Amino acid sequence: MCAIAGAFLGLSAPGLDQGFIAWFGVAPLFAFIFSARSTKTACLRAFVFGACYNMVYLHWFLTLDPAWAWFSPKFTALTATFWWLFASFHQGTIFGVFAIIARKIPLKINSIRSDALPTLFALPLLWVLLFNKLGNHPIFVGIPWSMLEYSQYQNIELLQIAKYIGGIGIGATIVMCNTALFLVFVTLMRRTTTVVDGNGILKMAPYPSNRECIASVAVVTMLLAVIFTYGHNAVLNPAEAEEKPVVISILQGNLAGTIHGASSADVVTRYVKMSERAPLGICLWTEWVLPISLNENKAILDLLLTLSKSQNQDWLIGALEREGKKTYNVVCGLTSAGRAVEPTYRKRYLVPFGEFIPQWLADYGVQGLIATSSPNRCNLQPGTAANVIKLNRGSAGVAICLEVVSPELVNDSVRDGADIITDLSNTTWFHSPNVGQQLIAFSVMRAAETSRSVSFSTTTGPSAIIAPSGRILGRTKPHQEEVLSRSTSRRTDITPFVRWFR
Repeated sequence: MCAIAGAFLGLSAPGLDQGFIAWFGVAPLFAFIFSARSTKTACLRAFVFGACYNMVYLHWFLTLDPAWAWFSPKFTALTATFWWLFASFHQGTIFGVFAIIARKIPLKINSIRSDALPTLFALPLLWVLLFNKLGNHPIFVGIPWSMLEYSQYQNIELLQIAKYIGGIGIGATIVMCNTALFLVFVTLMRRTTTVVDGNGILKMAPYPSNRECIASVAVVTMLLAVIFTYGHNAVLNPAEAEEKPVVISILQGNLAGTIHGASSADVVTRYVKMSERAPLGICLWTEWVLPISLNENKAILDLLLTLSKSQNQDWLIGALEREGKKTYNVVCGLTSAGRAVEPTYRKRYLVPFGEFIPQWLADYGVQGLIATSSPNRCNLQPGTAANVIKLNRGSAGVAICLEVVSPELVNDSVRDGADIITDLSNTTWFHSPNVGQQLIAFSVMRAAETSRSVSFSTTTGPSAIIAPSGRILGRTKPHQEEVLSRSTSRRTDITPFVRWFR
């Protein structure tokens, strides 16, 4: 039952787009946890629920391209299955830890102490602390990819509250709704007995009273009414803000050297020709579109500068950068005046095992086995600063690939002066378009949180341009060469969420 319930909740993932399930799909987890006769059983149940949720959410792992397989393409299925299970079990472990803590802390649902915490507020707080912050911290090789809030990326009214509480607040609201449903369930199923373990410690208090249940439902109902009323009014009557128009063009080349066997010259030629079809404005190339170090290839850099100037366009190009023995995944800014912007943006949030190997594993010589995703299979180094790229037509806060999943990094860029947000990605690792769709969902949330337009550009698509409200202005079809251009706005106002969330 835990496996089925977790997999069902996984259907709320972006790309599968059954977001309504998130509003009630977590409630069974709470029932599994608090009905267990021991903490060990509760932990196991939560692990199975969380692992199956992520196995559905992260199903695109199984569409790994053979170019990224271990040893040879014939090991593609083995490689894909390993990483799919690794990521799912990693997240399942966080669910297990959640169950242990939820059972141990004094809640009104599991304790008769007079100072027991109100379940309605304690469970959402514990959830976001574990899933959004602690459990998925990079030190634990975690990535906050499968967060509940992203299931709501198409709910434009709900997204308007993100400028105040962020995606993390929307996630807490979803969990609070599920908690209220759980309290309704246990009230209807009230029993007179309690469960006591072998040490005589009370594990399940009598179920809450009708009064507590009604109060919980009333609180959640009023909260949702306020949120959706505000969102509805904000969509109909958007607040005035200082805006300057800018045209963004995404160049989705659908060509990469690793999986298509194309040379760097072929890739550059295609993107230059695509830029000629784009209007004046800012053109986004993609991550690793040039898998070479531009600071070591001055002739290529000079050629690109000449072209960007002749076409009167600002370009953002994904490349590499070497400094001594260190290699960085970077985005370079080239202006319509033929100037290379310094410094470049160096990716700060690297993909564990894909772009770098944790030092504690590198010491055991496994780097040659699993560091297969970055160009030349090198062990990349993280950047340390937001480095907003100031182009002639706007100041771009840059993210690279999965960095758009981090509100902390995007907020840093906005506080440093970014008036637009861009994400350059390379999703050629996987054939499924759902990985790109989920990255678009992350981009939508970052737009709503920061009140900035966010442009997500990836090699094989889908790519998208998103308005500051979180509304998707346009998107490309996957696995097609396409130029997507939209006029959007540059904004300088700072939202409350950007101010407080770091």
